[in-house]
Amino acid sequence: MATPSLAMIPSAYADSKVYSVLPNNGDGDFTFNRDSSATRVGQNGLIQTVGYFGNDLVTNGDFATDSDWTKGSSWTISGGTANSNGTANDALNQSLSIPTGTLRIKFDVTARTQGSVRLFIDKPVFTELIEASAISSYEVDVVTTSNAGLIWFYSTSNFIGSIDNVSVQQILGDQPRLNYDISNGVVQSCPSLLLEPASTNTITYSEDFSNGWSYFDSSIVANVLISPSGVLNASKFIEGNGSSIKRIVNSTQSIVSGNSYTFSIFAKKGERDFITLTNYTGTADATTTFNLTIGTITSGVGSIESFENDWFKCTRSFTATATVTSQFIVQAFINNGSGIFYQGDGTSGIYIWGAQFEALSYPTSYIPTNGASQTRAAETCGDAGTVSTFNSTEGTIYFEGSTLANDGTNRFISLTDGSNDNRVLFGYRAISNQIFARIEGNNSASVDLTTVLSNTEINAKIAISYDSSYNYKMFVNGFLVDSGVGTDSIVGLDRLDFTNASGTENFYGNTKDIRVYNEALTDAQLQTLTTL
Repeated sequence: MATPSLAMIPSAYADSKVYSVLPNNGDGDFTFNRDSSATRVGQNGLIQTVGYFGNDLVTNGDFATDSDWTKGSSWTISGGTANSNGTANDALNQSLSIPTGTLRIKFDVTARTQGSVRLFIDKPVFTELIEASAISSYEVDVVTTSNAGLIWFYSTSNFIGSIDNVSVQQILGDQPRLNYDISNGVVQSCPSLLLEPASTNTITYSEDFSNGWSYFDSSIVANVLISPSGVLNASKFIEGNGSSIKRIVNSTQSIVSGNSYTFSIFAKKGERDFITLTNYTGTADATTTFNLTIGTITSGVGSIESFENDWFKCTRSFTATATVTSQFIVQAFINNGSGIFYQGDGTSGIYIWGAQFEALSYPTSYIPTNGASQTRAAETCGDAGTVSTFNSTEGTIYFEGSTLANDGTNRFISLTDGSNDNRVLFGYRAISNQIFARIEGNNSASVDLTTVLSNTEINAKIAISYDSSYNYKMFVNGFLVDSGVGTDSIVGLDRLDFTNASGTENFYGNTKDIRVYNEALTDAQLQTLTTL
């Protein structure tokens, strides 16, 4: 078989780049962008944050000295913290040289007797970001539209307490994510390039279940077990000693009738080995029950994904049937296998971590929050190759990977001249589970090739070939599934993108391998290349 002119098997990357194996002069490298941090599953099977950040813009953010901050009359700096004595409407601030871009701001409330402290930033309009009213760590991302110059902590409700560890960092760029699948608790050796759309986790405390959650015949003990991130920050959800439903409830979300949403949480068995997720959609409860011993769904609709150390990501997606403001309730139930009503012992339970609520019809990678909702920006990847990299007269494109979901959208990869006139486009269509290709030369009549898979979320191998006689073929998983004949030559191909020729309908999914050959491979070669 010929050597590909371009081959990207996810293995090497840098800020804003995904490196191709071929060509090795840099022409085949993909340009990558995501204007936020994100998480992936690393080679060790743990959830890791991926992102580049600039230097801390705050001076003396640990309050080691009584300097660098402008203090109102109620604020003092001593003992390594900034302290407010309870006088309301008083400020602690510092002038910064904050550039345009996306910032990550962090601080801790280390002590609190009463009241709250509010974080503002000049971006350049003075904007409130967080009101902190509990001892906890807080984190928020914010976009500045021009140079900003002030960070400001404002005591309100007669705040008596202390803050520490203030930092402001610019998110300068970002790394692509090489994500490792976990199958039956085992981390797979070959990663995928993970590309996802924008999504926001609107649960403001994804790991701190003492904030925003209500308890019914249950309680929470924090930081008792190593979480899927490898940190001692998972909580134990303990049943009460009553005979009613054991549940925690988050009633801070808003849903809109007809829109899709997904709730997910990481769970691990303790003395109990069932968890049930219930959401109120406006007219009725919808429930899914998960077995945390064997990693299965025992009732309802959802998904369960295995992680290291017997953790599972339990997910339920739904469509809202009513518009409800601040009345959305997520209920997590401990279940002893015989029903949700049972006599508790006051000590048994399960472990939970990483709650996420997002306005999508399927779950995406974990987005941590700590005091405010957080958004993972959409990812783009493309512009690989030059006109000398590809053969417009004949060639083959090969792809191995999967989509994130069969979500009724077009998700395409394209080899083009930058327009719709000359292109070899393929990917996953809005039609359920359909793989689609369109080949067009010199703006002539296009040829469409299609086939349907049972599940586009399962890894597939796809190849599209074209030759000088305008013969086009699609092979999927070792079989010729469609073919056609065009009417004109393709010319000027000079870029490979994870999107269509117009820069829309981006491919979101997992890519294990993508190659371009400068010849139309034979049927036997195409069969061998695509056989699972």
